[in-house]
Amino acid sequence: MDFAFRIARRLASLFGRVALSAIVIAWRGPRLLFGVVVALIDGVIRAVRFPLKLHAASRDDVVCSRCGERQHLLGRFRCPVCKCIETTHAWARCGVCRTAVPAGYISCSTPGCGEAIRNPILNR
Repeated sequence: MDFAFRIARRLASLFGRVALSAIVIAWRGPRLLFGVVVALIDGVIRAVRFPLKLHAASRDDVVCSRCGERQHLLGRFRCPVCKCIETTHAWARCGVCRTAVPAGYISCSTPGCGEAIRNPILNR
């Protein structure tokens, strides 16, 4: 009798865990599935946009959104970390300390403008 009671208790405990797991899966399942679908759609959108962003970031000039003047992306830039001055592309990494120069932004060189121009490859 004692043996049968232990088996019955274990089965009841197992049944309770299975029932609780089923409730949790039924409760969280749709949200989890929705999150996975949204992540997949976001990944596809990013995969399609990335080549366009890469092309925009590798150009030699960019137009300022405020004054409309062309800003050259090839020139001398100062690293904000090690203060090294290099002749390079505006979005290239520093050759000395390997940090992003100048942190993903350059300022418009037109007098009186100074608009921050963002690296197009950075996420928005």
